[in-house]
Amino acid sequence: MKFLYLDTSAILKRYFDEAESEESEVILSNFQIFAISNIAITEALINIRRKLTGRERELATRLFEADLPSFTVVDFSSELGHQAVTVSDGKNLATLDSIHIATALRFKSQGITFLTYDRTQGLAAKRSGLKTLGAVS
Repeated sequence: MKFLYLDTSAILKRYFDEAESEESEVILSNFQIFAISNIAITEALINIRRKLTGRERELATRLFEADLPSFTVVDFSSELGHQAVTVSDGKNLATLDSIHIATALRFKSQGITFLTYDRTQGLAAKRSGLKTLGAVS
């Protein structure tokens, strides 16, 4: 089975009409198993509330919450925090980007692919040995 990790930039393509939204849907259709970090839930909901208002906000929130059961959600732990520090060492990465990469690396032996639309994060994921799609293919 094909296994895909989605960072928050990739998750949000489903709820916002952005340049890469259609491409993202095509990529998702090629995978059967999806993983996210539980921090992505917080990030996604904050971004939905920040960028949308009224009925659009309500609809996007409901759609996202309805999609949650289709994801394997990985809880953030102190171990993952330490791995994120290692991932970020010597790279220009934001904290949450490092956490996403560290989370995906837990599944590297299972052949996981990392989907992101953040170029800096994608390059760091690739340098960490992950197969990447999105901003860096």
